[in-house]
Amino acid sequence: MRLLLLFLLTLNLLHAQKIALLIGNSDYSFAPLSNPLHDVDGLYKTLIEIGFKKSNIKMLKNSSQNEMKKALFDFEQKASSSKIALIYFSGHGMQVNNTNYMFPANTTATKPIHLEGLVNLHFFIQSATSAKYGIVLVDACRNNPLIKYFQNGKHKGSNAKKGLGQVTPTIGQVVIGFATSAGDTAEDGTGYMSPYATSLTKWLKKPDDIRNILGKVAIDVSKKYEQNPIYRANLAESVYLGGEVERMRTSEVTIQSSKGITTIDGIMYQNQPFTQEYTWKEAKEYCQDLTLGDYSDWRLPSKNELMKLGKNYALCVRGEKNKEPIKESDKDKSTKWLIPTNDVCINNGGGIYDGQCGASWQNATKICRINESRIPTLDEFKKVISDCGGISIGYESKIKTQNIDNEFYQSCYKSKGFKSNYWASVVNESFYNSSRFVNLYNGEIGTVFNTYKLGVRCVKQKKVKEEEQKLKAKERRAKKKLEQERKQVELLKAKRKKLAQKTYTLRINPTPSNAKVYITNIKPRYRDGMKLKKGSYTIKVKANGYKTKIININLNKSLKYNIVLKKSKLKPLSKYIKAFGNKMWQDQPYTRAEKKAYNSTTIIREYNKVLNWSHAIQYCRRLSLGGYDNWRLPTKNELIRLSKQKYKLRYFTNADYWSSSSNSNRAWLINFTDNHTSIANKKHSNYVRCVRNK
Repeated sequence: MRLLLLFLLTLNLLHAQKIALLIGNSDYSFAPLSNPLHDVDGLYKTLIEIGFKKSNIKMLKNSSQNEMKKALFDFEQKASSSKIALIYFSGHGMQVNNTNYMFPANTTATKPIHLEGLVNLHFFIQSATSAKYGIVLVDACRNNPLIKYFQNGKHKGSNAKKGLGQVTPTIGQVVIGFATSAGDTAEDGTGYMSPYATSLTKWLKKPDDIRNILGKVAIDVSKKYEQNPIYRANLAESVYLGGEVERMRTSEVTIQSSKGITTIDGIMYQNQPFTQEYTWKEAKEYCQDLTLGDYSDWRLPSKNELMKLGKNYALCVRGEKNKEPIKESDKDKSTKWLIPTNDVCINNGGGIYDGQCGASWQNATKICRINESRIPTLDEFKKVISDCGGISIGYESKIKTQNIDNEFYQSCYKSKGFKSNYWASVVNESFYNSSRFVNLYNGEIGTVFNTYKLGVRCVKQKKVKEEEQKLKAKERRAKKKLEQERKQVELLKAKRKKLAQKTYTLRINPTPSNAKVYITNIKPRYRDGMKLKKGSYTIKVKANGYKTKIININLNKSLKYNIVLKKSKLKPLSKYIKAFGNKMWQDQPYTRAEKKAYNSTTIIREYNKVLNWSHAIQYCRRLSLGGYDNWRLPTKNELIRLSKQKYKLRYFTNADYWSSSSNSNRAWLINFTDNHTSIANKKHSNYVRCVRNK
């Protein structure tokens, strides 16, 4: 039998209450994305930091439709026994006919039939709502170029809109967050992660209700980018992703210690060294038999009592000295039994059998959670049996007829609205996929497979009205503050948008008129009379034979600007330079040019001839002649024209010359003997003559 330390067992149960599925897709042929894989890595690290167990976080990267659907199905099964289930998707999405679709990796959609290869957002929400609290975060509102195929009536009956459509949860305890508002697009971002994921990793670390966190994310992102994240929630109470552990660590506790006993917030904890391990049953008996500090009413601690300990480990607890422990009857006063309605039962996988709701164990859990309640424990069913004068018996008991023959018992449990077999909240780990049940007819407690359909009855802890009112008042204040901040952001955003929408006309009149005009600090090319937003622009004007001029202008009204260039002083040509039209050619004695090339430490002579192609390129780039440095290897056509005028040169050789025109491993040659063109391997050696533009 496996033995575990009690506090470790409890903490493991706490971790299992929080699970997450992170999906990032970036491989899209129509529009690849840079950040989704980084987004899920960042979210993974953040969830680990706030208490999620690594084994409870599933990550998918560049996954297919089948992989995504299988992961969502498996996640739904696991979520049914979890407190919090979080799903995050980063990638491309699109809404068609008011339905939101998420794109698997390496998929496209240009026709209605292609939509069957995508994943409906509804599947994400359905998987998350299997848990008590579901959270779905969608970072998929990026600009999708495929939307054009479903607009303007290209496909009959298909209509696509920009961004994703608004989704409001109607069932379950769920929060749905989007990277931007309905009908808008979000940025992939120029940083390591998307703006939405970056803000999530920052704010999820804060110990706050998930609704407040998503509100702060919205404010954070909208201040820095042209997008406004939103969320829709259907929660009856606050949900902390950090969990109750995180909240209790930050709360103040009062600790008093004496020999072997530590008192924390009125509860006495055993504080003795222990080295032995116990099964749960042995531990329970150990605490019941314990006598310490003249007290003998020790018991196993509850989950919340264990979480207060931090590093002060203890095995048993009892009520504070001179204070009576809470009686079972007092606990019952705060417990309310609920009968699921037919609609809730049927809509969540159950059915009506013999006038009552019946379902599998997983669906029974879901049905109770819809009512903000839970499946009853064995102890709660045992109390129903004992209050009616019956006894609880095991499956192999030989006294099953005792409760059946007890007329008072039979009429008592039926008068409370019970029938026969009901699910209990205890999973039987000794049997595969099985849980405990109670047969109120004979008082039997047994084990059956979770797929069986048994009766569903739920219990709910009644809230103290005063605490409930305080909580609601606090939520109202927080909501009001958040709404005020949102309005301020919207006003600022509208003001910025109004200013950004106004444009002004810019006209540049250069002298000479053939000068070229550039705006160097924006992507669009300059065209005369173009409209630009208010701002500062850098204007560059250049022309051959003139000095280039660069000026900065501040555009806050329509502007016509005259720019006059000054003529540049021409350098006297060297005796080793020959000018033809708008080109200047190297015209050195070839032995001198050869010697200069070979003296370079980076160029190697080959075959006692001249230069291979790559060396020829380098030679011209490094050539300094007549006060000019910007020399280059001529193109094929330039060399052909030079070859036809070769007798105007003082120095030339009737041989093959390299041109810069080339493919992967060969380049064109021009023979100065007969102007013949040919193509040769770049590793061969040939002659070189350099050129530059005037």
